Amino acid sequence: MSNKISKIITTSSLSAVITACTTQGAVYNPHKNQEEVYNPHTNSSYIVRGHNRTFAVYNNENRLISHPIEELLAEMKWRELADKPPITDIYVVSHGWNYTLPVAIANYHTYIEMVDNFYNKKEYRDQIDSACEALQKAEKIREKGSTDQFLESTATKCFQPYFIFITWTSTVRPFTDAANGILPFGMDDAVRPITSFIDKVPGHLVTAWKQSMNAGQNALGTRYPNYYLNQDWKTTSYGYRDRFLFEDSDSAMGEDVPVSAVLYKLIQMKKPANSQPECDKPDIISSDSDHCVSLANTKIHLAGHSYGAKLVALAGMEAIRRWMLNELIHGQYSTLLASTVQNNSTKNSAVKNKPDLKELLQDFNNPLWEGTGHHLTTESEIFSLWKKEKKPEYLRQLYNLSNRFFPIDSLTLFNPAFLPGELSYSVDTVLKAPLGLQAPVDTLRFIPRKAIVYTNSDSANGTLFSARDILINTEFSQQAQSFINNFSALADDHLRQSNLLARAVVYPLLNIAQGVTGAYELGEGIVFGFLNFGFNTITDLPMDFWHHIHNYGNPLDFFIPSFKEEKMQGLYRLSRPGLGKTGLNNLAEGRWVEKKLSGLAPYYTEFQAFGEDEDKSVNNGSDKSVNDRDNKEPPFAPNIDAARFCKFAGTNRFFDHDSTQLSDLSGLREKFFSFDASQVYDSWDPLVGAHSDLRETEPPKDSCKNPSLKNRELLQKREYTFNFLLNFTKTNFEQTLSSLQLAHDSKMR
Repeated sequence: MSNKISKIITTSSLSAVITACTTQGAVYNPHKNQEEVYNPHTNSSYIVRGHNRTFAVYNNENRLISHPIEELLAEMKWRELADKPPITDIYVVSHGWNYTLPVAIANYHTYIEMVDNFYNKKEYRDQIDSACEALQKAEKIREKGSTDQFLESTATKCFQPYFIFITWTSTVRPFTDAANGILPFGMDDAVRPITSFIDKVPGHLVTAWKQSMNAGQNALGTRYPNYYLNQDWKTTSYGYRDRFLFEDSDSAMGEDVPVSAVLYKLIQMKKPANSQPECDKPDIISSDSDHCVSLANTKIHLAGHSYGAKLVALAGMEAIRRWMLNELIHGQYSTLLASTVQNNSTKNSAVKNKPDLKELLQDFNNPLWEGTGHHLTTESEIFSLWKKEKKPEYLRQLYNLSNRFFPIDSLTLFNPAFLPGELSYSVDTVLKAPLGLQAPVDTLRFIPRKAIVYTNSDSANGTLFSARDILINTEFSQQAQSFINNFSALADDHLRQSNLLARAVVYPLLNIAQGVTGAYELGEGIVFGFLNFGFNTITDLPMDFWHHIHNYGNPLDFFIPSFKEEKMQGLYRLSRPGLGKTGLNNLAEGRWVEKKLSGLAPYYTEFQAFGEDEDKSVNNGSDKSVNDRDNKEPPFAPNIDAARFCKFAGTNRFFDHDSTQLSDLSGLREKFFSFDASQVYDSWDPLVGAHSDLRETEPPKDSCKNPSLKNRELLQKREYTFNFLLNFTKTNFEQTLSSLQLAHDSKMR
């Protein structure tokens, strides 16, 4: 009885509280019969029964405690032995804020169900099977040095995805967990309304800032990223890290392998497989046959939501940076660096005399760093914006030479809960530069398909995000966190080699020092947050007023609140909302673009292509129907309106004859798309709005009905999410968007 009473109280007390990124959304679909509920125990399952997924699980110490690469290799070898089609695509997916590990794993089954439903449709499965059969035949013909154009064309529809689900603790439930672990006889249920309220309202909100930095640590590691450049993935140890006295050693178990290192391993596996005798029948359980399988023809896609979007973006950038440096020094593009050394031996003597990667990367004065876009931050962010940065020569030439090879094929950011400035991160510490050596943001240019999916009613990326940023600035804090984490890791390395007495003396002193330093950095972050907010307010208000009058006419409207898109809010336009509420264009329009977009500003402002000296309009075939603007004036970052997103994501276009995969993706590298999903993700909850709508089973409101559906059944919001990801990553989406715009223009005439 007490359990029932407790549950009734819990339901009534928390019915109005919807948190940002949990699985508390609706799970009942009024448009589906109960007997059709997904059940992998009795239904066919490409993901579960086919074992086409793995979990990359990170603990609270940001250490990897599962084995995603080993499981992927086993699947690849099994396909080889069983003469099955190869894996065509790998999707690396990350959830966002407010997940415990069990909830995160449960949430991923929403997306597993979407993929399985796709494969269980006979009309789709038959086409995929035929295409994959054609792919296997085409590969055998290629091995003989010939090609069959019909088979090659048919094989493009072979779709054999594999999913790596990044799972990390992005919140805490301290009061509920304590009650569950301590109180017997149903007393834990009795107090759950109170503990849940504390955990999910005040406790939930205060975790936002730290979990944003936690996403960065899982992406880049607990040390500076340069530490991992020389680390071989196979040599990392999995085991205990000694802790002092009462601390739990199990909590620190795992491997120091950040997500960026996992992605880099996937990029390394894009090399062609060896054709040695033992590869005829590769041993699934032996590491000696790992070289027998390859991802040379496999596309790698990154997708993340909220803080998970920040995680995959940073991890992807760092993986590409690592690939870039190794290619320039030891890879097939090392001649590029060598030719530059010969042409300018004086300036590049540091490179010439230090060919070893480890030694080379310790010298921050060598031209490799500047030539690849790294820079030392010796000035404040405000003043450094006045400098006109040159395009890094090594990076630019590598960009031109590698226009047929893409280390990562797509990056899709759903409701990203971060600012563009958070993509600037330190890779190593330098005494003369307070923020250390900064990584180049231009590594994103090696990803051809890039998209932000945003919605106007994403409250979590609106007022909630801005309030957190005012109190504690994340851009500043994540730089300080990197320094402290690196220092702590180095201290741990030395202390673990000491005897017990030395550790008993030094550990408490180290903890005190770290606590004092952390408190100082926290105070500094608060001061910086308020100063930054004041500076942005002073510069934004007059620019917003002029922009409002110039574009929307009546000055009185500037002072009246509205429910329009963010750039039309006038006086109430937020100074620093998350990208998930605005996309690139709406964040920057009418404002100081370089300040708002930081390293992403060139996608908005620059007409000239990054690589070859060509115009963007020539280089990537863009047109007015995709850019929404005249190509000769910014913004050059395409912004797709809500109506087109609704139609684009309302249909699975993978099998359309006019939506084949792009044969040339190099031109897309110049673009960063923003998609307005406000007609699909349309919730208006005052706390989080539509922030977590992408996985909901309810349909959108009347504004996005699709009359072409059988029985006029409405799609679930999560079905729009699945369709969009498939269409964006696997079809000629620019052609589709252009067609939709032309159809709209024709209808309006």
